[in-house]
Amino acid sequence: MKVDLDDYLLRWEGDLTPVIAAAKPIEIEEEKRDRDYEPAQSLRQADEVTSLFSLKLTDVAPVEPGFRGKNPVYHSGESDDYFVVSDDGETAYDHKHGNVTLNAQTYLLCEMGERRVRNVEGPLSRREKFLVFKKAKEEGFIPDDDRITKDAMVYVALEEGFCTENDLAGDGILPARAYNKVLDHLDFKHGRHPVNEKDIPVIPTFDPEHPIVYQQSTGMSLNDVRKTTQAEIKAAIESSDDVLLYALPSMGKTDSSIYAVEEANGKIAILVPRGHESDFDQGLYRDIEDTCVAVGVESRILPSFHRECESAVGAHGDDVKDDVISAYNNGASASEIHSQWDLPCQENGGCPYIEKMSEDFDEDVLIGHYKHAHVESVIKNRTVIIDEYPAQAFEVSLKGDTLNSAINTFIDSDDDEVDFMTLVENSDENLIDLIAPEYVTPEGDFKTRNNDFAFTENGNVWAPAIIMTILYGQSVGSWRRLVINDKVCIFTRSNQDDTPEFRMLNRPDFFNANNIIALDGTPEQELWEFALDKTLEQRTVVSHIHEEFVTDILRNEIVLTKNTTYPAGAGGNRVKAIRDIKLFEYIDDKHDELTPLIAPRRALEKYRFVNGTSITSEREVGWYGNLLGSNKFKNAEIGIVSGSRHNGDSYIEQWCAYNDVEIEREGTGMDLTYNDEFADALLRQMREHQTVQAIFRFGRDNRPSRIYVNTNALPEWFPIYDEVLWTDETGLNILEVLDKANELQASEIANEIDMSASNTRKRLNELHDEGLISKRTHRGRNHWGKQVNE
Repeated sequence: MKVDLDDYLLRWEGDLTPVIAAAKPIEIEEEKRDRDYEPAQSLRQADEVTSLFSLKLTDVAPVEPGFRGKNPVYHSGESDDYFVVSDDGETAYDHKHGNVTLNAQTYLLCEMGERRVRNVEGPLSRREKFLVFKKAKEEGFIPDDDRITKDAMVYVALEEGFCTENDLAGDGILPARAYNKVLDHLDFKHGRHPVNEKDIPVIPTFDPEHPIVYQQSTGMSLNDVRKTTQAEIKAAIESSDDVLLYALPSMGKTDSSIYAVEEANGKIAILVPRGHESDFDQGLYRDIEDTCVAVGVESRILPSFHRECESAVGAHGDDVKDDVISAYNNGASASEIHSQWDLPCQENGGCPYIEKMSEDFDEDVLIGHYKHAHVESVIKNRTVIIDEYPAQAFEVSLKGDTLNSAINTFIDSDDDEVDFMTLVENSDENLIDLIAPEYVTPEGDFKTRNNDFAFTENGNVWAPAIIMTILYGQSVGSWRRLVINDKVCIFTRSNQDDTPEFRMLNRPDFFNANNIIALDGTPEQELWEFALDKTLEQRTVVSHIHEEFVTDILRNEIVLTKNTTYPAGAGGNRVKAIRDIKLFEYIDDKHDELTPLIAPRRALEKYRFVNGTSITSEREVGWYGNLLGSNKFKNAEIGIVSGSRHNGDSYIEQWCAYNDVEIEREGTGMDLTYNDEFADALLRQMREHQTVQAIFRFGRDNRPSRIYVNTNALPEWFPIYDEVLWTDETGLNILEVLDKANELQASEIANEIDMSASNTRKRLNELHDEGLISKRTHRGRNHWGKQVNE
């Protein structure tokens, strides 16, 4: 008799006595005990009956022991001696792409595109074990009679619905029926044989009068998941490791950080994207502060220049405010501004902002914005928790006339010998002798700023960095790139309107912090490591139940209404406003309410007035780029997410220029790629991850929710409850006609729906582009069908 105490403690809150009493021993006839049961014996020893895990890297990769050269599965850049194979051929070390070690199995996963080289390390999931085994069989790396592993079979059984996780025996043994179904399903030589189902011992059942009651099919409640998140954060605080924690939205990352710091008895600075907005008392800062009060830890909301400097907020008149904000926008820090001028806020005891910033921060929890990471007294000897991806907060940017004026003000060339456009058009390093020789040291280093120009009309403190980037930067795509004192500077004038633009990524120095914990509901490790200039260990909260977290724990129903990515396009030119509004009104009528809506901002502008009516004046709306940390829709049980976010190829190219990466666009829709891991990570973060973040804004209070998603820009794992592909009335009429026929030509369809042939052809092509109908061309004529061609 066996009782799994871990399972009991997780799922049962009653008395253990009836459970033990109800358990029955497994009865197996004596002669059967010595029988070589296929599942019971070989599945337990599955990894021992395959040579898969004995393969060397040199068995599967086109390299020899001791090889040193390019990584054969992924190569970028000019260096060609960074991939080193061990002398025994077992493994290889990639010094360029993340300093990672590859073995035979992880190499095959990279070759299949299942793992990226930079993130290749770590144990194999069930799915990966299946894919590697199948690949090794197909390529002939292992014998035909090698037996498929236990975890690989379990993956297939669960994926195909042959059983559930709860049907597995304690050590992961499949029920006999599911075992046989897996073998029937496999389309390659698996080395196993079907079994007699009645010969397989079963797990004892409990008395029905005392059942184990699961809160969800996962066996975990929302509270369980959040406790797991808390435990992961606590462990990271105590370990002093730099960690990227992957916890889906609604898993309680922010609140768990506060509970964790209380348990770990540590000190943290938690930096977030929201809380400094005009409605301060409703912001995320206050939410975190309230949690600190509830938990019983001391906290402080860090001072904000724009909130607590009287001169900056206009308490002493608009003229003072304008001067202060102008200097700040020109690159001066708040302390530099207060040192330069005797401001009215400094009377009567000093500026409240400066006074607060000069105090000792002794509280357990400091609450602030990403930019507070630049303040040494905030991060020193603390764990810095960064909630969601912060890179854009570390950017400085100037463009157009503002950039032109800043450089000309710095050069101050009365004789017009050199001006901004001279620099841009010539990019001659010798020009430095005419305009800024003192900004280049004898050692060839550059100085990046001059504080005086913050207080000069049309000036900017970063003018020296801009000039150096123009003159000394190296070409990356349409940008010039230069790293100056750890600041990554880029410049271009290749925008659509030929407007010059300068950007600088000024990443904080976390040297004196205890460690960093990055929290993200949809992370891309490569982007995080670049944004923070740190190597992070990614850890995942309950990765095995992500789908169930959406469907069973949050009880969200995701209804797909469009099977294309549906970006808004430049200026919203790809938005089908009338069709979308009909969809929104259909959902409103179905649920008898004005359904809250999240969409690209350019789409909302298109929706604002259609047929003389504003559909956004009363409806609650949100837009991509303004969602992280927002709880605006947390009580909404019905929601709409329409369209996907794509900031344009120029956005991808800009961030790749920071990372010294050039891109090459290929494909469309969900097949779009920029042929670089970093660039494609940017695409996923911008598109699929933003859609997921939008979906998770709804129904955050654990009540059943239905979210209509008018785009297919979703990760592969994301569960879809139903598909209700939507079109306009004409489109619906065409679909109805095609439903009754195999294929029809445009003229035949036009007769059925009483529309001109030309307009019918136009609508048919639109429906085809939307993926709703198929098109087959035969002898120069198009034939249209309801079923989409694979």
